[in-house]
Amino acid sequence: MIGTLVVSLPTDGSGGGLVVRHQGESTESALNVSDPSELAFAAFYADCEHETKPIDKGHRVALVFNLVAAGQPSEGDSSPPDSADHFERAALPLRDCADKRKAGRKVV
Repeated sequence: MIGTLVVSLPTDGSGGGLVVRHQGESTESALNVSDPSELAFAAFYADCEHETKPIDKGHRVALVFNLVAAGQPSEGDSSPPDSADHFERAALPLRDCADKRKAGRKVV
């Protein structure tokens, strides 16, 4: 198993958010859809912790799938990619702009 796929079907209701945690980060997705022509979905790696919050009103119908890779894993395929370095490099110019704004310079 390499991951999980959650597909939320259209229903009336609220609450029941999907919380996913990985490497100290956490995100919550509502996955609420009421239009019969729409679906909401989330996919995450198997090493992520996850939980569904309680439903506030109405009901929720979700299909949950285990994502499985066939065959033997090759070297390096056993863990999800670590994007922390990419995020840090992308954040540097933004931090620089924020520092300049504090000094009174405008950023367009």
